Amino acid sequence: MKRAFIFACMMFWSVVVQAALVEVGKVDFSRGSCAAQQEGDAARMLGAGASIYEGDNIQTAERSFVVLAFNDGSKVTVRPNSSFSVKTFSMQPGQESAKMQLHIGGVHAQTGTIASTRADAFNIQTPLGDAKAQNASYSVRLCEADCQSETQNDNVAQPGVVDDSPVAARVVDVKNLVVAVNQSVPDDATRNLSVGSPIYTSDKLTSYEDSYAALVFRDGTKFTLQGNSELVVSQFDYQKAGTEDKAVYDLVTGGLRVLTGAIGKKNKENFNIKTGVATIGIRGTGFDLNCREACASAQAGVSEPRELVLGGNGSGLYSYVWDSAITQTNDTGTFTLVQGNSNYIASRSTPPVPVPQPPIFFMQNPSPRPDNYHPDMQQMFTPTQVDRTLDVPPGLYVHVDQGLVSMEKAAEPDIVRVTLQAGQAGYSGTTTTVVTLDSSKSFQLQDPFPRPARFDPVVAEQGGYSLLKQNVSSYRDSGYSCVAQ
Repeated sequence: MKRAFIFACMMFWSVVVQAALVEVGKVDFSRGSCAAQQEGDAARMLGAGASIYEGDNIQTAERSFVVLAFNDGSKVTVRPNSSFSVKTFSMQPGQESAKMQLHIGGVHAQTGTIASTRADAFNIQTPLGDAKAQNASYSVRLCEADCQSETQNDNVAQPGVVDDSPVAARVVDVKNLVVAVNQSVPDDATRNLSVGSPIYTSDKLTSYEDSYAALVFRDGTKFTLQGNSELVVSQFDYQKAGTEDKAVYDLVTGGLRVLTGAIGKKNKENFNIKTGVATIGIRGTGFDLNCREACASAQAGVSEPRELVLGGNGSGLYSYVWDSAITQTNDTGTFTLVQGNSNYIASRSTPPVPVPQPPIFFMQNPSPRPDNYHPDMQQMFTPTQVDRTLDVPPGLYVHVDQGLVSMEKAAEPDIVRVTLQAGQAGYSGTTTTVVTLDSSKSFQLQDPFPRPARFDPVVAEQGGYSLLKQNVSSYRDSGYSCVAQ
């Protein structure tokens, strides 16, 4: 009887404690060992859908991360080896405020409605200063030797890539899961692409559903690889001693948006995009391609109803030119498609069929056109211009992708403050004040852990997003889970 009474009392107080907790969000996605803990309570393992409460301290182990979705629409990715706390969180009208604390490690953050009320409403506090955001996507990192190590590793050539081979392209924008693997290297590890990731000759890029990656090549050529697509950089030679400039790509399947660069302007014959049904040449051009079932399999002799083809439902290759012109060559000859026009090729043995009304997937394409991107080419490809030095002192580093972030640090007799805009980075050390960096560090630009603004947990689950193994494949049965430590 006494035991029953004690058990009942314990259950009662457990319910009271749980009822006192204020849920402020949920786990959107998690990988590896990660846990949340209220002060004085046991740690709770975190999996997708788990509740996050005001006062929680979230901890991640090595090669683990968790994406938190808060009630105001803000999201935070907690990187590996990090400790991050939700100090206060309020959506009460007139009292909107979110105060977080980063104790060690790093986070990527995307603000929500709280950050739209006032400039200091969303605040990530650290021992070396605060990062207050307004309608922003940004990163906050407390560096020790880890950031120096990441910068050093970034200077090392990728496995299987010849040291003197320059990077062919870099990623300037990416949404959700897009990966690359080098086909010239046996059993090469699959790389998850993020902003700043290098692309090499012989790389095969694969994008998953509701994804895309925008690339800029050394010669200024710009690609947007759409979702559910595969592209191979078969050859890219540009400004190499004793070698003629030439670029050859293979669109295996899916959609590609193209704006040609210097190689195509210097010698149009040296720029080609191969598909299963035709080879695409250029005339100083911007165009879109959509390679479907028959196109991907190079099926010959396809006969499809004209209504199906004109409605954009054919199984071959659709092309649409939005600047200048392209050529299309297959077994039936070479044809020219000019600006504002669209056509369809069913197989290598059939000529193009004009499509008077460009299909809706061209006119309402969710992937950005590549001419929307205007990166600093020197910063991306000239080693002396890119900050790749090994001098990465410990301290607080903040990088802004979008919006405004104010870095603040208490210093006698006042608070020192700098405001960072998109593309800028700031630093605060143990003995130094807050400063704006001349350029972002490479570990900030090429962080493989996802920015929440462009991360879809459903797509990541379908694609098997994991950084616990080198290769990206299906990990649903791999046995990884989040555990409390």
